[in-house]
Amino acid sequence: MALAAFTASNSRAQAVAVAADRHHVPATLLTDAAVPQDATGPESATATVAWTAPSGLAHEDVLGVPRGATAGSTVRIWIDGQGDVTTRPATTGDVAAEAGDVGLLTFAAISLVAVMAYVLTCRVQDRGRLRRWAADWDRVEPVWTGKVR
Repeated sequence: MALAAFTASNSRAQAVAVAADRHHVPATLLTDAAVPQDATGPESATATVAWTAPSGLAHEDVLGVPRGATAGSTVRIWIDGQGDVTTRPATTGDVAAEAGDVGLLTFAAISLVAVMAYVLTCRVQDRGRLRRWAADWDRVEPVWTGKVR
């Protein structure tokens, strides 16, 4: 569990640092949303959008937008300190999920090693028991079958 606690602490610090650099800003659609032929999800349309970086520099790119969005409407996007599109920063739930995953994987790995050690120990002990049983049987079998000379 120490590894999960370390992961949570490290991820939390990382998330705070990343969140300080990222901004949630409005972006204006310059074109209507276009749905590709192979689209399946509700937000599988794209459009050219424009936004302004914190430095005041204008940016433009083709991004995923909701279906049916029209030119002139706005969507909210995440940008970094330079104004480039990025992903949202990790939430408290993301950090907790990552720490939980690390804890669960650590527990599973330790359990697997323990089970493998148990199985290996049982096999080694069984081999010894079978050898002793065979040696004992070699001494007793002639007496039981009447083949003693």
